[in-house]
Amino acid sequence: MAGNLIGSPVLGHVSDKFGRKIGLSVSALLFGISGVAGVFAPNYELYLFLRFLVGMGAMGCFEISFIIVIEYIDVKWRTFCGILIEVPFALGEATTGLLAYLYRDWRWVQLTCTTPGFLVLSYQWFFPESIRWLVSKNRIKDAMVLVDKAAQASNISSPSYMLEDLLKVNNPFMLVELGVA
Repeated sequence: MAGNLIGSPVLGHVSDKFGRKIGLSVSALLFGISGVAGVFAPNYELYLFLRFLVGMGAMGCFEISFIIVIEYIDVKWRTFCGILIEVPFALGEATTGLLAYLYRDWRWVQLTCTTPGFLVLSYQWFFPESIRWLVSKNRIKDAMVLVDKAAQASNISSPSYMLEDLLKVNNPFMLVELGVA
């Protein structure tokens, strides 16, 4: 729990400064590597430190995933999706007890719970950076490229109003600079 407490602001800051994809990857690596290394820790003190890092990485994965989902979703669906994202978390927590009952060895439980963190690294290749994060960092051209790609994939014309709405909130002066306003 101490790792959760520290991991939330630290990895949240990493995500805010370097991007959601980088923050999620750092969190997943921290979670996965520390979890696997903890199984082989030669002493209790090192094991506790590695569990602290697992807590940091787990909290980073959870909070950054939540932020990514909320940033991708339209405003009218955010509450619903914000609640729905908690379901896999609760199912995972419930499954941990079942795993402990079935395995009867903490090492296998820990490996089973932490190695899927490495799968989160595949998100780097499948999901684009958050358009909202790009706009908040004034990387408007990168955001426009992603909006255009999404529009092409959906066979619709590029919805420039979407970027206009984001810019009104984040940087209204950029509208004039881009010639949109």
